[in-house]
Order: sequence, then structure tokens, then C-alpha cells
Amino acid sequence: MRHVHRHKSHSSSQDTFIVTRYVHRHKIDSKMLRGSLVLLIVSTLELVLSQAPVDLCNGAIDVDGTSYKSHEECDKFIECSYDATGKQYGWVRQCSFGTYWNMDLLTCVAVDKAACTRDRCAGKPDGEIYPAANNCRGFWQCAGGKSQPQCCALDQMFDTALSACVADKQKTCKSTSCFPRFVVPTICDKEAIPGKPGFYNEVVSGWGKMERPCAPGTGFHQESCHCLNAVELSKVVRPCKPEIYLPFTTNHMDESGNEFHVKNTNVVVSNGMAYFDGNTSHLEIPRFTNIQHGTTIVINVKYQSNHNVIQGMSQAIVGNNGCSNIPTLLIAEDSSNVYIGVGTDNKTFAYTDLPQFGQDGETREIMYKFANGTLYGRMSAPTGQMSENSVAAPGNFRQARCALQVGFADDLVPFKGWIDELTVYLCDPAPTSA
Repeated sequence: MRHVHRHKSHSSSQDTFIVTRYVHRHKIDSKMLRGSLVLLIVSTLELVLSQAPVDLCNGAIDVDGTSYKSHEECDKFIECSYDATGKQYGWVRQCSFGTYWNMDLLTCVAVDKAACTRDRCAGKPDGEIYPAANNCRGFWQCAGGKSQPQCCALDQMFDTALSACVADKQKTCKSTSCFPRFVVPTICDKEAIPGKPGFYNEVVSGWGKMERPCAPGTGFHQESCHCLNAVELSKVVRPCKPEIYLPFTTNHMDESGNEFHVKNTNVVVSNGMAYFDGNTSHLEIPRFTNIQHGTTIVINVKYQSNHNVIQGMSQAIVGNNGCSNIPTLLIAEDSSNVYIGVGTDNKTFAYTDLPQFGQDGETREIMYKFANGTLYGRMSAPTGQMSENSVAAPGNFRQARCALQVGFADDLVPFKGWIDELTVYLCDPAPTSA
């Protein structure tokens, strides 16, 4: 028989926030600590240019296992981490078109929000143009000594020889993240409305949140923060692929194809499962340090644990609060519930719980989904049992300068049990399922 349980959900939105005791049996206690907004880019980094020796990382600033450094070109930066064998490398990363690297925020931001003394337009006359390195429809135009992103119209491309937009007769230009009417803002002041693609919510001064319609024939696109027509929308649809995939087939390494480094501390992989001893065992994924994605994160984890014997503080399953930071992502459990939480950039920490079920050692699967301003959780088992819940979580996912930790979180008991599979998405692989 299929059982569906729903519990009361919670959220808080004050000027200050810190979680001091995340989960304790049936409740989460919190105290507040003043914080500041973190700017999130709307689009993700699109291109890895090259891999270089470790000396590229000299002078880089370390942030929980991943280091960052400015590049001589404003729209690039250097990221230093480790490959799957543990060897350190530096990569030159390309910001998405229309953005510059901001070393203070450790993210790419709109050009009007960044200060770069090496701007190619410094000292150049207004109107001078040059091509974009990573967008066949894009180009830069000098204005006031600073580069401004511009885009050729749909079905056109920028001709570097002519320094002009020309018809794309051969249909060779495949850039989809270039929008001719606007520059993508650093923080979107609008949000999509689930089930109503032709409308969006916008916060209007003095009136609060108001529903607004898109122009006829257009639909709201969250990534660009604008209403786009059908042709534009069709060109920005991308398949949702895992950012990281840990099936623990023979070891703890990432099998998503991205080959992101996963640091293993005393986790034993055997028979297709990873065993965590409840003491020192944990995995650390530096890829998610200062995670640069604002609207969606989905995590699926299949695991086994003896949850009925958990006493006192809950045990951590997945979280990004392993370096004494304010958490923005949490999955934990005790004998009664599984708890999920998300921190957003409007100073909200929203959380909810999923009632435990089944016997110790049975395989269960948790889906954690933050998308479209909602935190949704579902726990299921092969027997058909299921518990689910959701809670409003307005805003964008708030960055945290801490790696994603599996099996560990500050102020919680380390995870004891087996994880069969862990998948992390920065998109929604099943947008209509929640």
C-alpha cells in the first residue's frame, strides 16, 4: 500500500539569520546573525578554455579547497582545484557573455557591476567594437571607456572581418545565450509563475509582488529575466544533465563526464555502495564551493541507514556547512524525520520535514529540489511507501563559501550508513514532477 505523509512546513525571513542547531528530533532551533546579500549570476559559466600547470595558481585565494584568481582579461578568471587523482591544476574559465569576473564576490557579474582596470575599451573612442570570444552573435562596443555587450539579431552573426552583423546564411551560429534587446541583470527582480508561462511576478515599490503579463506571443524565461518569443525560447532550451554523479561502481569518483574532484576521507566503497562510519567518513566536492547558480538545484540520493537507533542530534546526509559558515543547503535525518533546508538571497532559510518509514537497512531515495521559489522534498522506497512535502522559499539560492559535504555538517552527527548513489543537478531534470 502506498502511504503519503505531509507535515507542517516552516520558513523564516528576517534581517539576520544563522542556524545554530539544525535538527533536533521534531524541531529546528535557530538564532540570528546579521548577513549581507550575495550577488548571483543568472547564467552559468559556459566554457573551460584550457588546463594549465599548477604555477598558474600562485597567489590564488583559497576558499574551502578551491582557489580563485583574476585573469588579465576582464571576462575570464582562474580556478584552481584538484583532478580525480588529487593533483592540483589551474583552469582559465570564461565568464558567460556580458559578464566580468568580480574577485570580491568570487563570481561573474554584469559589466556595469564590475570594475576592471584592464578593460579593452580603456582609452578607446566611443563606438569602437570588437568580437566576443565565446558568442558568435555577440560583440563588445566601447562607451565611456568601458566595454558594453551587444548582440546581433536572431539569424545573424558577428563578422569579425567586417566588424558588423551579417545574415547567418549557413546557419552555423549556434549561440543561444545572446539576447539582442537587453543585458541580463546580475539579480533578476522577476520570477516565473509555475503553470503560467505567459506571466511573471515582479516586486513593485509601494505595491509589493504583482503579477504581470508578457506581451502576446511571448513567455517568461527566468534565466534571461525577460519575456521571449517562441523562436528565442526554443533556442535556450537545454537538456538537463547531472553536474556530478556518484554511482560508487568501483570507487568514489565522479562519473558524470565532468570528472570533478571528490575528496574521500575514510569512506569505503564496496559492492557498489559507499560506507560511512559515523565518525570521520565523509566526501567533499569542491565544485560546489561558492556555487554559481541561482534558481535551481536538485539532489537525488539513494541510501540505507539504521535511522531507528539515532538518538539526540540528527545525522548529516548532505550539506554545505562544513566550514563554520551559514548553511544554504541541508539534508539530515533522525529517528522520526528527514529534514531538508535551503538558504536564499533574501535572507530566508526555509525548511521542511519528511516522515521516516520502513525498517532499518531498507533502501530509500530522497529527492531534494529547490526550483521556482519552492523547496520540495520526497522520500520513497521500492515498496511504494512515500512521504513528501514542500515549502515556499522565495529568492535565489544563496552562495556559501564551503564545499558540498556528503556525510558531514557542522553541529550535526556524521552520517552512519550506506549511500548507493548520489546525483546533483543545477537544473530540473523533471520540471513537471513536483
